[in-house]
Amino acid sequence: MNDEVKKIIGESYKRLPFDLKKAVISGETRQQMQVIADRHHLFYEQEADLELETALVMLGLRPPADFITNVKSALNIPEEKSRAIAKDINTEIF
Repeated sequence: MNDEVKKIIGESYKRLPFDLKKAVISGETRQQMQVIADRHHLFYEQEADLELETALVMLGLRPPADFITNVKSALNIPEEKSRAIAKDINTEIF
């Protein structure tokens, strides 16, 4: 991730309401992401990409409607698996 992207993420994070800030950085959210990654047999790099895509939606930098497509692309997985992961993220994180 380059410095410009980090800056954009940081600025977006500052604008979030307190409860959402807490959710983005909470250990509980991180732990639940790991559970979802394990459930779907993701590699470490894929888990990191999934966390980033999820955070980008939570920060309002990516539209939720594109989440499945973005996860599919970022993780290089079939759409069916992307849909299953997105369903879990929606239920357990969002």
